[in-house]
Amino acid sequence: MKDSAIKWHGAKITSILNKHSGMTKDIIKQVPNALEDPIIVLKSQTSDSRIVMLGEVYDKYGAPVLVALELMPTNRKGLLIDTSIIVSAYGKDSDMAKFIERSEVLYISTDKKRTTQWFQGLRLQLLSYETICGPIGKITYSGNQINISGVPFSQLSQNLAANSAPRPYFSSVGSSTDHHNTNIIQSSEKSKKKNHYRPICNPKRSQTAVDSVKKPYISI
Repeated sequence: MKDSAIKWHGAKITSILNKHSGMTKDIIKQVPNALEDPIIVLKSQTSDSRIVMLGEVYDKYGAPVLVALELMPTNRKGLLIDTSIIVSAYGKDSDMAKFIERSEVLYISTDKKRTTQWFQGLRLQLLSYETICGPIGKITYSGNQINISGVPFSQLSQNLAANSAPRPYFSSVGSSTDHHNTNIIQSSEKSKKKNHYRPICNPKRSQTAVDSVKKPYISI
């Protein structure tokens, strides 16, 4: 994704606080953490120009906070704005495992320990980690158009389950616009130095993941 500022309109924050009882002001302040260092990045199921990010941020009921980011926002005249906008952030408390299984994956954190624990918390078991960490999908821009292409979570499991040689990925283990009050979230060079994890994914896999999905590093 483009290296640009991320905005979160004050009116949107107020709307989230009024609509989602699990979101508090303190949790709102933690949302940038999910953008700076996400566990998983998905293609939005509702918009072709949005991505969904999830990390170690939870609402007051313990549900993972889902953050939706619009990558091609426009102003009131319909002109593109050179920034990204947080359009939603709330605790996803209904069938998160199924939501992920129906989504296209763009990125999975390279931190094996925290990622494994996070998936286990959703009753998803990470069977093998070596070939899927880091960028998996791609985001490309062409003029006023954007193309977001990920790998279906279910396809990863099905493709590997059908072959004996490759390692399996995941399996389920349980049933289971504008406003004067604007917060501007800008890129943080300090955050870029934050990630000292050693990638353990397959190097060939990383090289073939064209137009790797950048992790957005932000600070308020």
